[in-house]
Amino acid sequence: MAHTFTSMTLNLWGDWDFARRRDSLARMMSLREPDLLGVQELCPQSAEVIDAALPHHERVHSDGGWLEEGNLWWNTDLFEAIEHGFVDIGHQERYRGLFWVKLKHRHHATLAPLVLATAHLTFPGNPDELRTERSPRTDQARAAATALQEIASDGTAILCLDANDYARPLWAMYDAGFRDPFGTLGRTCPFTFPVTPRFDRPMRWEGVHVVEKVLDWHLFIGELRPRCAEVVDFFLDNVAPSDHKPVVTTFTQHS
Repeated sequence: MAHTFTSMTLNLWGDWDFARRRDSLARMMSLREPDLLGVQELCPQSAEVIDAALPHHERVHSDGGWLEEGNLWWNTDLFEAIEHGFVDIGHQERYRGLFWVKLKHRHHATLAPLVLATAHLTFPGNPDELRTERSPRTDQARAAATALQEIASDGTAILCLDANDYARPLWAMYDAGFRDPFGTLGRTCPFTFPVTPRFDRPMRWEGVHVVEKVLDWHLFIGELRPRCAEVVDFFLDNVAPSDHKPVVTTFTQHS
């Protein structure tokens, strides 16, 4: 028994320039219509737009971080939620942590439940890191990996991650058995940040933002096989949905 579906991860950039980006986000979501979606830097306005663009999807409805930082959407024609939760993985930022939902497959009863999660690791420019020159992201990644292995009874999970990093947090996830679709498929991942060019306002770069980076990842473990993976370029009237690019992966889960 096998089930093939799509998953998207996207940092939504909070409410920055949201009035300009609203239509672009709505159009991109309605065109792509991922079966699973994990987001970071959510705000109430972007949740409203995604709800309207994905009418066959459901998300976790809860206060706090579920509307102010992270949330998860799933196609209700394919999945049904069993339970959801939040795990503190060592953030100082308000609302941040590991958001997760456990899903069962509606039409594939023999498949084990799938845990879908999202997390946003701490920005390198945070005051403590500038003072100590020590990153909290590796410990946060280890905590996320441990939590997901405990939550997923058979170890099958997808993490939608803004790592704010390209190296050691990912190595910690790999050490715990997680893999990324691009590497599994024998490919390198195109950069996901920043989106360029930004036609909606003049380009003004400062410091590290000049460097193109891969910050956004799907990391998976268990009976999942990536079939293809893509970093999405999308503009509507020269405006992108976010300053991060969405990452979309097609997975097949096997029994």
